Amino acid sequence: MKKIISGIVALVLAVSTTITAFASVPKNTVVSEANGAAEYVLAEFKKNGVEEFTIDNSRDFYVFLKAGIDMSKFEKTYVNSVKERLDETKGELNSMNLFANSILCLNSLGYDVENFNGYNLVELFEKTDATKPDDDNPYYYKDALEAVSVVGADEKFVNTLADSLVSCYTMGKGLDYWGFSSDNTAVFVTGLLSYKGSNDYSKYIEDAFNVLSSYKVDGGYFSNADYGTEPNADSTALVLMAYSKAGNIEKADETYELLGNFKGSATGIYTYGGKDSAFATKDALTGFGYYLPLLKEDEKPTQKPTEKPTQKPENNQTDRKSTRLNSSHPSISYAVFCLK
Repeated sequence: MKKIISGIVALVLAVSTTITAFASVPKNTVVSEANGAAEYVLAEFKKNGVEEFTIDNSRDFYVFLKAGIDMSKFEKTYVNSVKERLDETKGELNSMNLFANSILCLNSLGYDVENFNGYNLVELFEKTDATKPDDDNPYYYKDALEAVSVVGADEKFVNTLADSLVSCYTMGKGLDYWGFSSDNTAVFVTGLLSYKGSNDYSKYIEDAFNVLSSYKVDGGYFSNADYGTEPNADSTALVLMAYSKAGNIEKADETYELLGNFKGSATGIYTYGGKDSAFATKDALTGFGYYLPLLKEDEKPTQKPTEKPTQKPENNQTDRKSTRLNSSHPSISYAVFCLK
């Protein structure tokens, strides 16, 4: 079975291999925001009867994991739920959402997704229909492309995912999912930036960033002009995700500052319509998950020999070694598309 070995993109500003640029915002500031956001959202989940994470809410679980939140107390229940569902269905989850996000979660937690409880989740995922996301929701293409970019997958499967996502896009307008919005287009370009195959989607990436710039107003980004042009935290946070994924530090920093216009009643809480909102805060946490890797570690004071570090080592997601495409390849910056 032919595997993708490397990705080629026609329009590239820079290939970052040995030199890394960092955003100017102190990392501990965003870590504090992320922890506050996670605490608030988890409390709101609990109020609504969600006290554990299972395979069915893998997508939510991954938001926390990607942002570096310690979710160890939820791990056992989550992992057991994935095992049970795989056994119940004999590995046939029949869900792009569940396959993609369980792969992302398990990989983040350090599990071997190619031999998880006897199941090769990547091969099982490759056998599903890459043109059929759950409920025809194109957001799941983004999740799927991110998952296969981390663990690798068959070339034909990956190309079909990317082609299917692009088929939902209209040049000059963005991703069409119940209409056009900055949220949709931010998800689109974040997904397409995860693609590492040989097809050239640079014109779509460039167009998507041009479209995103049209949603910017004083104070942030709005969602859909049909419903007004008042900026909001949700849209601004998802645009932060897109610029961060592209590695555009200048625009990511700028968007993070704009997100600050929607701060709520405590650190990490964000508002919608002037009120604390779990949805806005979860979107902010999503944005932080992509923004944090751009931030430089804060300088720590020199410790005396007898002192022990109090902070746990950061649990960064590790790419597995494989003959499949994975993120050991040079990361490509699309900052050229984001400077407008």
